[in-house]
Amino acid sequence: MPCAAHRTLARPNFLDSYAKMGASAYFLLARAKTGSGKTAAYVLPILQSLLRRKASAPTEKSITTLVLVPTRELAEQVHRTFASFSSFCAKEVRSINIAQRVSDDVLRSMLSEFPDIVIATPGRASQSLNTATFPLHKE
Repeated sequence: MPCAAHRTLARPNFLDSYAKMGASAYFLLARAKTGSGKTAAYVLPILQSLLRRKASAPTEKSITTLVLVPTRELAEQVHRTFASFSSFCAKEVRSINIAQRVSDDVLRSMLSEFPDIVIATPGRASQSLNTATFPLHKE
């Protein structure tokens, strides 16, 4: 994938097989030590899938991926990972972190632009769905 070409993954490990499977999976649950590539195991297939979808339907705008993480700190880390791996295709793929504390108006504005990827904690995602700030339709 050209977007991630600048990143070097030191040593392939067991999570690489999950990354290959992740391109067709909807849910991925992995447990491994820090630095083993858990985040990359789902970020790379998501980016690959998004780029394929955008190539076939370039004008369609919708939120296609919701990544739920348990803490705001992990949400920020995952958001940085998406930004890093998609640095060469940042115009095609957009991600936002809604776990941060912002007003509903700011959140509504962020989501109204239909980012491809939304990273959130379960509580924030639920709150956004309940207050109708999370658009679930395609534009």
